Amino acid sequence: MKKMAVLVFLLLLVIYAVRVASRTPERLRRSVFCACWLYGIASVGLWLILRVTGEQWWPATVFLFGPRWVWLLPLIPLIVAAVWVRRRALWILLPTVWVVLFPVMGFNVPWRLVTLHFQGAPCVRVLTCNIHRQSTAALSDVVSVVKPDVVVIQEWSAQPPAFRPDRGQWYFCTNGELFLASRYPIRKVVDLSVQTLPDPGMAVCYELEMPGGNIHFINLRFASPHSQLEDLRWHSPSAYAEVQSNSVLRAAQFRIISHYALDLGPATILAGDFNTPDGSILFREYCSAFCNGFSVAGWGFGHTYFAPWEATRIDNILAGPVWRCRRCWVGPDVGSPHRPLIADWEFIGQGNVSGAGIDTNGGTRDNIP
Repeated sequence: MKKMAVLVFLLLLVIYAVRVASRTPERLRRSVFCACWLYGIASVGLWLILRVTGEQWWPATVFLFGPRWVWLLPLIPLIVAAVWVRRRALWILLPTVWVVLFPVMGFNVPWRLVTLHFQGAPCVRVLTCNIHRQSTAALSDVVSVVKPDVVVIQEWSAQPPAFRPDRGQWYFCTNGELFLASRYPIRKVVDLSVQTLPDPGMAVCYELEMPGGNIHFINLRFASPHSQLEDLRWHSPSAYAEVQSNSVLRAAQFRIISHYALDLGPATILAGDFNTPDGSILFREYCSAFCNGFSVAGWGFGHTYFAPWEATRIDNILAGPVWRCRRCWVGPDVGSPHRPLIADWEFIGQGNVSGAGIDTNGGTRDNIP
């Protein structure tokens, strides 16, 4: 309702301005034309700033996490004014709409699916969700409908359990606030939070026994920037340095986990709460070797995290080069600020999974609760 009220106010303001300025139509036409050019230049500039300096310059980082939908607001009065007094200006606004919707706001069209060749092999369906320590039956309902093969949960709370499928069909593993349920046996678990990852941040690597061989699966949650951004909103003197320090910390976590996953082999899958929009430079710098499920096979904005006045996608499912994503989509509200993210992955490597470079030697079954 608040967003709608803002839009209605802007429309009324433009109509009023046009009527007031109707006595000087030539001046008004020049003003509309210049305003459209300025908005187009500013939109391209914002895109370049987010792409080049996001996570490296704190104002760009703030906008990277902020409500980018506000950048659409000038479009409505400008389009109305252009149609009314200067229709030639629409040719400026059309490419600007593309810049704002796609590079800036992250609207995704899965055009790459057209070029991909799927072999018709069975898929592994993965579901990830940060439940914020909530206990909700809604997640179990989603799992019952979606029927994933692997479920990974962050900020898990076992009292009472938020998700408890039938033990006869699942294998479980809980490591602090990270939880995994798999239809495949869990052969080995390595807690990377203790060994490698700097605090605050969590990651656990599981070795899952699939019919064609073992694969590695990493469940993760990187450091959250929300408290630093909240301090910035309240004008804390140290907030600017805290925002930049959080970016440095997440960059270190990206580097550590991406290198670890690459060493495991091309059949590794990573899923969880990256606490980073996928438009961030950190994804391009450290995750270019992996396929991002939603970027390849998702449609729309793909928002997985919702807060007042803003929504973004900070939950992702990535996979090595021997996987291809057939489909990726966002699930319904389950009572958490995060929505579930689901993806279907087809193995396209030659031979079985073990032959794809996965080390299947050693490892014992952990004591799964």
